[in-house]
Amino acid sequence: MAQPLRIPSRCYPFGETGAALHMLGAVAPGLGVCGVKVRTQIGANAQPQLLIFDSATAPPVPLIDAYALSSLRTGVLAAVATYALAHPEASILGVVGSGKQARALVAAIARVRRLSEVRLWSPTADNRTRAAAELSEALGLIVRAVKTPAGVVRDADIVSLPARAPEPPITSGMLARRASHRDRGYRSRPSRTAARRVPPLRGGLCRYP
Repeated sequence: MAQPLRIPSRCYPFGETGAALHMLGAVAPGLGVCGVKVRTQIGANAQPQLLIFDSATAPPVPLIDAYALSSLRTGVLAAVATYALAHPEASILGVVGSGKQARALVAAIARVRRLSEVRLWSPTADNRTRAAAELSEALGLIVRAVKTPAGVVRDADIVSLPARAPEPPITSGMLARRASHRDRGYRSRPSRTAARRVPPLRGGLCRYP
């Protein structure tokens, strides 16, 4: 099968407010499709779309909300990691983040573990409170918004960080010994380095060194 060809990304600034149009494409000959991801960025607002074409007949096949696709991908990866690494009886999930990806992550992990409690923290109180209420209603779970990152990880069996921040809000010392920890999203280099060095513990669990 022919290897996919990635088309270099392009960014086209416009206006006087830092607005920009971003484009990234790829061709997958073996799958018979090609596509482009287009994202408009205007101030703090961004809207990405993924457009896939039939490379044999030319018409577009689907138009996909790239935010939704990214959230689903994040959730699935979190669920796979939890299924493989967390203890079968792990039931308390701590999440740093309250955005779209955090919500998809909670929903996905709830499919592979029987969660007795979910704890959410993000810097903005209104955001985490609203996310906790909406997830609780949608999933039928106990979801609590907590006031500090330490409150998220205290005695948690599973900890995940689907968010971005200048510095990681939790440290290895905060984690329960039994915690299965999956780190992602933080710009801090020490956090990314630690994520690559997660050693196994008994029972297939993992924890920062």
